[in-house]
Amino acid sequence: MSLKRFGCTVTACAIVLGAAVFPTGESSVLPMTAKVEAANVSGNFQYERNDDGSITLTKYMGSGNASVKCPDKIGTMSVTAFGDGLFKDHTEIKYLTVPEGLVTIGDHAFSGCTQLTDQQWPDSVTTIGSYAFEECDALYEVKLPKGLKKLSEYTFKNCDKVKYINLPEDIEEIELNAFEGCSSLDSLSASYTGKYYYSDIYKGLHHNGELIFFPPSYSRTSYSISSPIGKGACEGCVNLESVIFNYQVTYIGSRAFYGCTGIEEITIPDETERIGEKAFIGCKGLKKVTFEGMDTVIEDNAFERSNRTGIKFYCYSGSTAHAYAKRNMISFHLLDGDGSSIVLNYNTDNTDLIPSADSVIFEGPKNILTQSNGRVIKLPESISDGNYKITFGSTNGAFTPRSYNVTVKNGKVTEPFSAVLNLKGDINGDKKLNASDLLKAKSHIKGVARLDGYEFDCANIDRNTVINASDLLKMKSHIKGVSNLWK
Repeated sequence: MSLKRFGCTVTACAIVLGAAVFPTGESSVLPMTAKVEAANVSGNFQYERNDDGSITLTKYMGSGNASVKCPDKIGTMSVTAFGDGLFKDHTEIKYLTVPEGLVTIGDHAFSGCTQLTDQQWPDSVTTIGSYAFEECDALYEVKLPKGLKKLSEYTFKNCDKVKYINLPEDIEEIELNAFEGCSSLDSLSASYTGKYYYSDIYKGLHHNGELIFFPPSYSRTSYSISSPIGKGACEGCVNLESVIFNYQVTYIGSRAFYGCTGIEEITIPDETERIGEKAFIGCKGLKKVTFEGMDTVIEDNAFERSNRTGIKFYCYSGSTAHAYAKRNMISFHLLDGDGSSIVLNYNTDNTDLIPSADSVIFEGPKNILTQSNGRVIKLPESISDGNYKITFGSTNGAFTPRSYNVTVKNGKVTEPFSAVLNLKGDINGDKKLNASDLLKAKSHIKGVARLDGYEFDCANIDRNTVINASDLLKMKSHIKGVSNLWK
C-alpha cells in the first residue's frame, strides 16, 4: 500500500466515524448542540442562590457609574454576601449603597477600586475576606462594623491613604498582614479591654499578650513596650526614635522593626530569649545595641553589618551577641572588659538546670552578699578597694560552688575574668558526669592522681574535707540513673 493510498483510507475512516449511517433520503450528520445554562441575573448583577435561601452577588456588570446601589433582596431572597472579586478593578465606583443584611465580603471584593470612598457598613457583617480592599487608594477613615469577627490576610493591603481604622471591640481574628502597606495609618483604634484584641496606651495593638501592630505613621517618637513583639509589628514606623524594651519582651519577631530608620539606640533585656530574622534590617540610624544577657538567640540577618550603618554591639564576652558580632562583621565592645561586671558561665548544655539567680559572696575589707541577675554580676556600688574572695554559689544544688581571688580598685576588678561553674561530679568540665569523672575520683582515693582546687570540689559531693566511697557511690548512682545529683 502506498503512503498516498494509506492517507486517503485514514481520511475516509475519519469521515465515516464522524457521521451516522441513515436510510436513503435522511440526513447523514447529527446536529451538534451544547446545553448552556444561563447565569442568574438581576439588574447589573449576577448572583447565586445559597443553600439557606439567601443570595450571593457574584459579578457586577455595570460600568461608568460612580454610585452603585446593591439590592437588599432578589425576589424574596435576601442578599447576604458579596462574592469574590465582585467589584474588582471597577475604578469608577466612588459610592456604594449596601444591603442591610450583608454578612460576608469576599476575597478581592473591592480590590483595585481606587476611587471607593469611606463606606457605612451594616453591623451584620461578620467576615471580610483576603485582599478585599487592596489598593483602595481613596479610603481615608474606616469604621468597621460592630459585628465583625474576622479580618482576613491583606484585607487593606497598600491602602496608602487610609489614616484611621476603628476596630470593633469583639473582633476575634485578624489574620497576618491585614494592614500591610497602609503607610499613612496614624491610628488603629481598639478597646483597652477587648476580649481578643486590645490597645495599649501608645496605640499598639495586642493579641494574646503579644504586640502585633503599631501604626506606621503615628507621630509618637517614643514607645515603651511591655510584651513580646510579633512579626512585623512595628515595620516601617519611621517616626520612632526611642524604643524601650522592658523585661516582658521575651522575644522580638522577624521584621519587627524593619525599616525603622529613626531608632538610634536600643537595649535588649536579659529576659529576651530570641530576636527574629530581619528584625532590625533597614534601621539605618541604629548605632548602639546593648545586650544585658548572655544567651539571647539572634537569628541570621537580624541586624545590618557595621560597614553599612556603623552599628556597634555592647555585650559580654562569650555571649551569643559576642559570637554573632564576630560572625557578621559587627563592631563590638565587651562590657566585662573594663572589670565592672563578671560573666558567670554555667558549664552545661541543659538550660533547664541554669538558675535565674544565684548567690554571690564578696569576702574582703567589706563582706557583701548579693545575687547574680541571670549570668551577669555587676560589682556592688558599695564595694571598697582591696582584695576579695568572690564565691559563686549554687542555689539549685546542680552546680559546684567556686571561689576566685580578685583585687578591686575604683569599683572594678583589676584583672577582668569570666567565672565558670561545673555541674556536680563533672570533674573534667565536659558538661556531663560519666565514667571518666568516676575514674578520676577513684584515682584520687587510691592516691594515683590527686585532685586539687576546683576539680577536688567537683568530686567532693558531700562537701566535706575528703573524697571517699560515699562520693563515688553517689556518682555511680547518677550515671546509672538510679538517682540525680542535679535535682
